[in-house]
Amino acid sequence: MIRILSARFPLSQVIVCPVSVQGSSAAAEIAEMLDYIDKYRVCDLIICGRGGGSVEDLWAFNEEITARAIARCGIPVISAVGHEPDVTIADYVADVRASTPSNAAEIAVPDASETKAILASALSDLINAEKLIIAEKKQELTSVRSKKARSSPLRFIYDKRMLLSLYEQKLSSNMNKIVSEKKNCFIKAASTLDALSPLKLLAGGYSVVKHGDSIVKSVDQIKENDILNVFVKDGKIKCSVLETEETQNVFKQ
Repeated sequence: MIRILSARFPLSQVIVCPVSVQGSSAAAEIAEMLDYIDKYRVCDLIICGRGGGSVEDLWAFNEEITARAIARCGIPVISAVGHEPDVTIADYVADVRASTPSNAAEIAVPDASETKAILASALSDLINAEKLIIAEKKQELTSVRSKKARSSPLRFIYDKRMLLSLYEQKLSSNMNKIVSEKKNCFIKAASTLDALSPLKLLAGGYSVVKHGDSIVKSVDQIKENDILNVFVKDGKIKCSVLETEETQNVFKQ
C-alpha cells in the first residue's frame, strides 16, 4: 500500500497505526485505534485492513466491536481486508470496500500523472482564453484609434454638421409636402361644403319656408291663416296662408 500510495500521489502523507489484525485481542485493538484516530483527527482518510488469510485469521473484522467502531467513525473508512473473494462485516459498514489493500491504496489517492494532465489542460485553456481576450482588446483599441473623431476631430464635426444640414433639408421638404397636401384637402372639403350650403340653394332662386322654428316640408304641417316666414337669398318674407293644396293637385293645375 505504501509503495502504491507513494507512486500514485507522492504528496500524500502516510501514517501507519499498528495494531494486531488477528488473535483474541485484535478486534478490541482495532476498535480502540479507530476511536483514537477519529477523536484526534489524525488523518483525512483511514484504510482499515490486512492481507489475506483463512476465515479464522480475518475474524477480527467480523467482530461487532470492530463493526461498530467503523460505523461511528467520523473519518471516511476504506475496508481492505484480505483478497478479493474475502468478505467481512467490516466491508458492509465501511464507507467504501476495496477488493485488496493494493486496491484501497488506488482508491484512496488520485493518480498524480492524471492530475498533472488535467491541470496542464486547464492551464492551456486558461492561456488560450487570455490570448483571445487580449486579441479582442487589441482589435477594439485599433478600432478606436482609427475612428475619425480621434484622428481628426474638426473633420468629424464638419461631417456631422453636413449630415445635420441634410436632415434639416429633408425635414423641411417633408413638412412643406404635408402642409400642401393638407391645404388641398381643406380646399376640397370647403368646396364640397359650399356646394351643399343652403345659401347656395337660395342664390339659385329657391327659398326656405319656416313655420315658427320648424322648416315646412309638407302641407300637412300648416293650415289656413298660419303665419309663415319665407327666406330668400337677400332677406325674409312674412306671409299668411290663404289655403293649402296637396302636391298632386298643384301638379294637375
